[in-house]
Amino acid sequence: MKLQENTLFAGRYSLRHILGKGGFSEVWLADDLPTGLLIAIKACVESSADEAAKRAKAFAAEYALTFSLRHENLLLPIFFEVYQDIPCLIMPYCEGGSAGRLVGKLSEQEAWKMMRDVASALDYLHSLEPPLVHCDVKPGNILAGPGGSYLLADFGICRKMNPLTSATEAPERSVGTPAYMSPERFVRGAAPAKASDIFSLGASMYELLTGSAPFGDKGGIQLHKGADLLLIEGDRSPALKDLIMRCLSKDACSRPSAAEIKSAAIAELADKPPAPTNKLRLHLPPILARLNNYQLMLAAWAILAIACLSIIACIALLSSR
Repeated sequence: MKLQENTLFAGRYSLRHILGKGGFSEVWLADDLPTGLLIAIKACVESSADEAAKRAKAFAAEYALTFSLRHENLLLPIFFEVYQDIPCLIMPYCEGGSAGRLVGKLSEQEAWKMMRDVASALDYLHSLEPPLVHCDVKPGNILAGPGGSYLLADFGICRKMNPLTSATEAPERSVGTPAYMSPERFVRGAAPAKASDIFSLGASMYELLTGSAPFGDKGGIQLHKGADLLLIEGDRSPALKDLIMRCLSKDACSRPSAAEIKSAAIAELADKPPAPTNKLRLHLPPILARLNNYQLMLAAWAILAIACLSIIACIALLSSR
């Protein structure tokens, strides 16, 4: 069965148009007629019966793995079914699309927000018992969610870590998107670990800021071959550049944890000035405009203390006469 626009799928989903393709799957925008909701359908359209059966098993495993997950920065499937031999996952629709549309266009502020949200999702996954490794963090799997948030999606190759070895079971072959894969994942028999997700996040952010993945489509394997990582150029803060470069460290132990990245992003965003509005704004002298809220508070207290001391001195002077 081939999916087509303006047709009814599974007796309830009115297909609008295709949103994207990848491998054996297509993602469609559809109306869920009983609820009136807009949803996305990820369907396996491979004609081979054997391949369809494999994908049905994989989709079912993805749905089972994510069924009990709950986090505001995860985009999770809400239903799984097989209709006329077509396995599919039903997901919420994100109108903003993927971060792939922002490659080379991401602002400093949005970069910190994206790192905060994706790192928050990874911190949640990595803190589960047993921990989960996403294994495929990339711009195409980061979606713009409601209220300016970012969501991590697609758990098709997500793996549980072995609590005894702090790594996942080694797959029969390396799976993922090579351009964003860490160097250790190219070693035969190696299994992805938490630090692998951190490298992938770093590679994603590097591409979003510079317009190119750090090692093209070859990924972290280039670090094993002695390749040098080009520094991030442009008008970006040293803090942002340094954090991304640390994520891309060849040594997995040198990479920050997801919790560290989230904390750093929250701290940076707290120091960022609010977006311009039409409200009356206080114009500070240049020397004060460079201070953050905490530093301004200290300055205010210092000025108040000096004023109080001046008043006390004046009173003492007058009393002595």
